[in-house]
Amino acid sequence: MQVPTTLLAAVDSSVGGKTAVNLDSGKNQVGCFYQPSLVLCDPDTLRTLPPEEYRNGCAEIIKYAVLRSEPFFYELRTAPVSARFFDALRAEPVSAQVEHVIATCVGMKRDLVAADEFDRGSRQLLNLGHSFGHAVEKCSDYAVPHVCGVAIGMAIIARAAAKRGICTEDT
Repeated sequence: MQVPTTLLAAVDSSVGGKTAVNLDSGKNQVGCFYQPSLVLCDPDTLRTLPPEEYRNGCAEIIKYAVLRSEPFFYELRTAPVSARFFDALRAEPVSAQVEHVIATCVGMKRDLVAADEFDRGSRQLLNLGHSFGHAVEKCSDYAVPHVCGVAIGMAIIARAAAKRGICTEDT
């Protein structure tokens, strides 16, 4: 059973059963897949998150929106959602908006995992930003947190895709 206590864990790592450890040679070098029997996401456990942990979760939320839902991506970009999400997370009780964002991301990951439990096909989409992100982490001697590295990696990929005409500069 998993009970995520960070926004990042709630929207991502608690779903999918992927477990791994880091070695001197790199991140997530040894691991396995072991699905939890239950994942209990209680948004009230997230109310005391420090801002940096909140941002880590937001980066992962943005990754899901980029990968799986243009409408969700634009929903996140609107002022009421983006400007007040942190306040909504800290509210008592936690707002329906927070529950909606978490449920949307969990649903997206659930669907990817159901289609490719062992990460041999479409689930690899979740690695968006990770190649560059792991390099950023390593070059910073791991001073840059994982999700910040992944966010930087997503920005690098988006810029490269725009230069190749795969997406627009606005993207």
